[in-house]
Amino acid sequence: MRINHAIEVLDNVDQQFQLLVELIVPANKGRSNLLRLAINAETHHLLTSSVFRYYEIYNDLYLTITSGPSDNLVGYLVELDRLNDAIIYFKRREIVDEQKRLMELYDIGREKLIEASNEVIMRHTNPISPNELLELCRSKTSISIDIDNMES
Repeated sequence: MRINHAIEVLDNVDQQFQLLVELIVPANKGRSNLLRLAINAETHHLLTSSVFRYYEIYNDLYLTITSGPSDNLVGYLVELDRLNDAIIYFKRREIVDEQKRLMELYDIGREKLIEASNEVIMRHTNPISPNELLELCRSKTSISIDIDNMES
């Protein structure tokens, strides 16, 4: 009798163990699927955030770019670089409308940079009068120019 009872107990334990395995395996698969979905969701969230940042760049940089570099040339160039990164992003994905809009802003920024450069050059140079320039062109000998006596 004891042997029969022991066999019944072992069979009962074996059945309970089998039921437990049948519960654990699907739960483990479910956990694995949830983990995979969570990783995918995080990846998609990062990609979506990145795309939104590129779309927001126009609004973020419009005032800075259209104002010109003023006293912060390095900061202005950094912002133009950010704008260029967004242009490259939309070009790769063939999103023409957004790329065109950003290119227009980039062109404005480039023009503002050229204007600011010209202002700095003009501020730190002495212009030469047209008559003096013509005289220099006509002369065949070298002429020394006295910078201190030039007209401003």
